Amino acid sequence: MLALAAASYTPHSFARGSPIELQLAPPSSLLTPGRAAFWLLVLPLLGGCLEARPRATLEIEVRGSVYPRPRCVKGVASLGQVHPAGDPIPGAQVRLDPGELRGTTDGDGRLVLELPEENYTLQLAAPGYAARQEAVPLRAGKTKRLTFNLLPCVSSGEDKLRVGFGKQVVLSAQSRCGGAWLDAAITWTQLEGPDIRDSVGSWSSPQLTFTTRSIEEVRSLPDEPQLLSFSHDEAGEYVFQLTARGPDGAIAKDYTLVTSTNVAGGVTSVPPFDVYTFAGEKQGPWQWQVVQWPAGWPLTLEGATTRTPSVRPYPPGPLTLQQTLTIRNARTGLTFSLSVGDWNQVNRDCGRADCHPPLQRGWESTRHSFTWRKLIDGELVSARGEPAESCATCHALGYDRSVTNGGYDDMADTTSARFPSILKAGNYDALGSAVKEVSNVYCLACHGPARVDPPVAEQPGRFAAGVCARCHDRKPEQDLVAQWRTSRMARTVKSDLNGPESREECTRCHTAQGSYYANFALGRPPSRDVLVMACCEVLAPITCQACHSPMYATNKAQVFRYGAVSTPSGLKLENVGSGALCAVCHNTEHDIAALRSRDERLAPHSPQADLSYGRAGFDLPAAGLPPLSGVACARTAGEGCVTCHMDKGPLPGEPGYRLVGDHTFRMTSSENVPNVRPCQACHPDRQSFNPRARADYDGDARVRGVREEFDGLMELLRARLAAAIVERGYTGCGPTPRRGRWFAVGYRQKIVVTDELGVDLGDCDGNGVVEREEQPHLFPADDVLLHMAAYNYLLVVKDGSFGLHNYPYVIKLLQRTVFALSGGKNLPAWELYR
Repeated sequence: MLALAAASYTPHSFARGSPIELQLAPPSSLLTPGRAAFWLLVLPLLGGCLEARPRATLEIEVRGSVYPRPRCVKGVASLGQVHPAGDPIPGAQVRLDPGELRGTTDGDGRLVLELPEENYTLQLAAPGYAARQEAVPLRAGKTKRLTFNLLPCVSSGEDKLRVGFGKQVVLSAQSRCGGAWLDAAITWTQLEGPDIRDSVGSWSSPQLTFTTRSIEEVRSLPDEPQLLSFSHDEAGEYVFQLTARGPDGAIAKDYTLVTSTNVAGGVTSVPPFDVYTFAGEKQGPWQWQVVQWPAGWPLTLEGATTRTPSVRPYPPGPLTLQQTLTIRNARTGLTFSLSVGDWNQVNRDCGRADCHPPLQRGWESTRHSFTWRKLIDGELVSARGEPAESCATCHALGYDRSVTNGGYDDMADTTSARFPSILKAGNYDALGSAVKEVSNVYCLACHGPARVDPPVAEQPGRFAAGVCARCHDRKPEQDLVAQWRTSRMARTVKSDLNGPESREECTRCHTAQGSYYANFALGRPPSRDVLVMACCEVLAPITCQACHSPMYATNKAQVFRYGAVSTPSGLKLENVGSGALCAVCHNTEHDIAALRSRDERLAPHSPQADLSYGRAGFDLPAAGLPPLSGVACARTAGEGCVTCHMDKGPLPGEPGYRLVGDHTFRMTSSENVPNVRPCQACHPDRQSFNPRARADYDGDARVRGVREEFDGLMELLRARLAAAIVERGYTGCGPTPRRGRWFAVGYRQKIVVTDELGVDLGDCDGNGVVEREEQPHLFPADDVLLHMAAYNYLLVVKDGSFGLHNYPYVIKLLQRTVFALSGGKNLPAWELYR
């Protein structure tokens, strides 16, 4: 009978792992006369088992320290498992009283028990962690799910936030488990953030001392004065792991987060308590002073004599009204202002009948409108781990446990809303209205709290990348902005864009503001100056907002143009998917068939779409040569340019991962890693962009790679163009006439004849600028053949693909141009592309 007292339960599990035994008590503890008599009396009454009392289910999950920096579970499984709520602790000892019930967590840190109804005291213990005790009432027929985070026996200390750039920081290890751990072997490891190894003296002492990187080392400063944005990867976010080995060999691990500053979107409507940094004029000296500050708020201006001053709005009490902070450079008069308010102060009223109902309805169709709902309702599934409360950093508004700013965590605490233990349908509906007001990603996520006042188009920072980078620049899971920074799109604005030769048509493809208002906006810009010069905000390059609509999900990926497009060059495309958006700017900008006079002889600017679809260049007479035609990959690639240039590229761990394709738009990385994966869909054996050509197209008696054949034809055309220009004997104006040697894209995008230094022959004084009394030197009207040949040469150069965008077409175009320029004489022994 005593043996029966050592009964065990076989509990339910989480669909994996072996059953876990829960002992009611070890047999040795039952071998007393009194207890033996008790069991002899009771067991017959229970039928020889323990099923008489109604049961409850207890599901326990035991984890270590919560990772201090928000972790995203997005991405492929090969990126590794992520545990934002803390790493599971297998082998944790669980004890419940009364009854001295015991169990052990499985490899996932989980334990599932079926127990009689009772008010239990639960005790948790694991090697290297401080013990924990909790009251756990269980009721029959109910399931209780509990997650416990055990504290490691050695702490790495409190997080140190907003410490500044270039500042010394000291982290100290402290024992939580008494004197036995005071002499533990300590190892510090940097897990994330800019490399600070050169400032660390020792990684194995109880104190870790290091210096954060300067602002210039973590974030490039812009040329134009502006409020700076900081993504997670720009804010100087350092994560350190402390590993301590105790005297009995047990391991304790803890984490500490250190940040130089906080994430900021770069818009001027901001929440309180964060640090906001400005970039003043590039040249000093600087003398910043406060000109407007709320009464009673502590003055927090830092860096008053540097280019990058900062302020921190610090309300001494609850913030009930929006407030304004203004600083000014006393030497230049440059002024910056912030409007400060809590996240919950501007209600979700953008859909009111008297405001923006069309925008509200459009936004409701986007992914942003249900990011938090889908997460807590269990609709976002990942192979890398389960979401945690910290996901609200990006999936909701204003989540920040270090401050009180009316964000999601503050509203959740006010209404006692907790992150659900089980992600399932209905969780979002159960949230109170105050929490829903700051859930998902709605207007204030991009426009900032404190106000949404017209004209929002003039709000500084609205078109900058920082608005999106707050969430989409967090490697490795969210690296779209990091990819974009490596692309030419991030560097399209030129310093001379607003110079004497500026044109409105330049901004429509070289700035985010101009692209939006010229190509996609239904309304007019707030000012004509937005199209050409910086009136109300700094001109931004081709940022996210130039391509993606934040308000409408009509098109795939919320792009502004999809499927069909008609360009100024006369190109008309159908069914090209997102490639239609690329063609809006990547065309010659003029239709050569419609040019009426020599004054309209413009050079091709960005002819990729026209060339790819076989509609670019002059078809010069070339008797006996194949007609000018050719089929590009773009015609069969589904979404045109996007199919190849935004291919997902290599997998994690492979060369070129995240350095080609996607939002880098690159086909070859800066390390010369080609992304041939799109090619292999049709050419399985393709390993490079230079496969062997089918014939000797340049006539050098060798069949080489397609790139060499292209280069050979380009050099042949160049030589014959240069010889023809010299033969014509063009001379320039001025006291010492210069001879024509070549051509270039000159004043107002005209093709002009130049001397050996590349100076327009029409620049009489040779100062590099064609002034009012001067005229650009175009090819004469009776020598239009040279203009057309030069145009075709520039067309292929400006395309930039070395012919690969449409190889059959380009080879034919070059061969026909050489033929026409030479009058069909003295041609190389080439093989024609047919």
